[in-house]
Amino acid sequence: MNRIAAILSNAIVLLLIMAIVGNVSAARCDHDFKTPQCALRRPNQLPVYIPTHLDHEGNFYCGSGYTEECCGMDSDGPHCYGAN
Repeated sequence: MNRIAAILSNAIVLLLIMAIVGNVSAARCDHDFKTPQCALRRPNQLPVYIPTHLDHEGNFYCGSGYTEECCGMDSDGPHCYGAN
């Protein structure tokens, strides 16, 4: 019985850690736009890469301004996406 309780306890702790890491990653991307490269993606088209810049707080932003969405990754690296 103690072994089952220990396994369940470890599983719950692991799930909590995964949830926290997922939320932190999403929040960092959504609010700070920390990405070294930005790409505007349009439906059925290749991504359009645009220059990135740093603001006075050290956050990356796309050349056309901050994007409303972020958190993409492909073989070229991370992207922030323009809102559709």
